[in-house]
Amino acid sequence: MPEDLLEKATLEGCLSGVFEDFMRFNSSFMISEQAELPRFRGSGIPHCPIHVAIDYTRVDRRLDQRSFMLDYMAEHGKLVHALMQKWLGIVGMMFGKWKCSKCGSVTPKPDSGLVGVRGPVYCCNTPCEYVEYDIDVPEIGYTGHCDGILVIRNKLLPIEMKVRKADVVSRIQMSGAYNIDNITQATSYRRCLPAQLRIPVAQFHDFVGLLYFDRADIRKRALVAFPYNAALFDVEVRARRRTEKIIETKRFNYLRGFCQNAQDRPYCPYHSTCFAPNASVQLERFLPGFNTPLPERIQACQPNPQS
Repeated sequence: MPEDLLEKATLEGCLSGVFEDFMRFNSSFMISEQAELPRFRGSGIPHCPIHVAIDYTRVDRRLDQRSFMLDYMAEHGKLVHALMQKWLGIVGMMFGKWKCSKCGSVTPKPDSGLVGVRGPVYCCNTPCEYVEYDIDVPEIGYTGHCDGILVIRNKLLPIEMKVRKADVVSRIQMSGAYNIDNITQATSYRRCLPAQLRIPVAQFHDFVGLLYFDRADIRKRALVAFPYNAALFDVEVRARRRTEKIIETKRFNYLRGFCQNAQDRPYCPYHSTCFAPNASVQLERFLPGFNTPLPERIQACQPNPQS
């Protein structure tokens, strides 16, 4: 074998070995970061009362563990969001704030009196990046980031973007098996943005938008508009306030946890606690009094876990 081909084969073999070693290392290694206390955010809808209560009452701060693949999936999702926001602006469908990636200037300027403009927006001969609206409603303790506001038929449509596996997107396309939690999240944007941005409600559609994209091929998607129903978000607000009151009074036997989305269960830090054979014992350790029976009157008034 010629010397250059031998060197090529040797290097490729070494590279292959390096990557195999890395993947073996990654599969058994996690990095830990101090976890933040769970806040009332759109991305946390629906909240789990048990998760929130344990995090707020535990003495030692919980550590979140992350791996290479978890980082990959998170960053991949962010990239899809950023690309869709940018290009929906380039084709003139996105409303909001825009930032130049070169000079850092933001359009519209803070002193312009405008809360947003319709794309495309260019600066330094480059299309600007979309800046998500920060939602902050102190009276209910709610914060979040809206993925975008589309301009359709001269009205505004708040949207939520999700990156999912191909089978999930196909199922949504075929049967309309939409996740009510995603709808509630988009509803929270429609509920809060008009007042925060001081835009008349009449300028918004009476719908919210969900955009599902195939993780492996962004061209495969399911795009859906749902009728706006403020009650969906109001139910979550009441549930969150109830949980906070339970934590404040330490009446942990009034907590009710629920895992509606089986795909999210493995990512919950207390998954092994709630679904352990001795779950009640484990939860009692975190939340003293959790197993104390509720008065019969109270039990009769609780038809569902979110009430």
